Amino acid sequence: MLKANEKYPIPNKINIVLSILFVSAIHYLLFIGGKNEVLGLKFLIICLLFGLFLIPVYSIIHEAEHNIALNDKKMNYYLGVMLSIVFGSSFTFIQKAHLNHHKNNRTDYELIDLYYDHRKRWFKKISFFMINIGFKWISILIATFVFALLPREIINLLIQNKNDISELVNGTNSNSQRYIKIRIESVITICYHIGIIIFLNLNIVPYLLMYLFHAFIWSSQNYVSHAFSHRSVVHGAHNHKMNPLFRLFYLNFNLHLAHHENPSVPWLHLNKFVKPHNNISYFRAYMRLWKGPKLILPDDPIEYKQMVK
Repeated sequence: MLKANEKYPIPNKINIVLSILFVSAIHYLLFIGGKNEVLGLKFLIICLLFGLFLIPVYSIIHEAEHNIALNDKKMNYYLGVMLSIVFGSSFTFIQKAHLNHHKNNRTDYELIDLYYDHRKRWFKKISFFMINIGFKWISILIATFVFALLPREIINLLIQNKNDISELVNGTNSNSQRYIKIRIESVITICYHIGIIIFLNLNIVPYLLMYLFHAFIWSSQNYVSHAFSHRSVVHGAHNHKMNPLFRLFYLNFNLHLAHHENPSVPWLHLNKFVKPHNNISYFRAYMRLWKGPKLILPDDPIEYKQMVK
């Protein structure tokens, strides 16, 4: 695997400039949206822009999760933490969750869009649509509050014998460096949002509504790049067609197969790894997602089924 800073250099300056621009825009939208008392068309447009601007913010967080947002590893971490605070989460928590995703992609551990038999169809459909309408992000927010506010003993008890969750905090050892970092970052995240509301004198209802719009916009797009792809850990993703301007706005996040096949390559260079297949448009893939989960057929090829620790 090629190192990102050799043949495919990290766009340090671009990532820093984009981070400053989008974080500034987000705070401006919070300021004018959080002052609103009438939830009309203007507020709806503000919410839409707010949710959309957090998409490239997450794209840079995603780069930081792979240590390819900035060349300096420590600065890469700080950038990831700063952006994750605005996003509403602990950077270390979502980084570990994302790296687990790369190990368990399209296995039974991560099956969101597929189910095994008709008896579970109703439950799968409910969970599928709940995740996509916003609960993907809400679950991350809940984790932030849990790690920030609950005593360590209770957290350990809550996630004991739950491998898929305990793996995220390295066995839930309360003395582990990852656990401590998640806890500190979660506290800072909550303090930041409380501070913004107080300092800017924002109304809590529009503030929460703006983040709920973000929850829907982000959650509903989070799994588009994997839905109904091959049951392969590395190749189980899509490269979707997208308008060049939107592709730049998304930081090539639509080229997700290229990313999974080359996770150490920064977003700016992913287009060099896209093969000339008949890739469908991102919008068409997004609309297809809302048809709901599909039944797994007996002859469906599966690379492997179980999660990897």
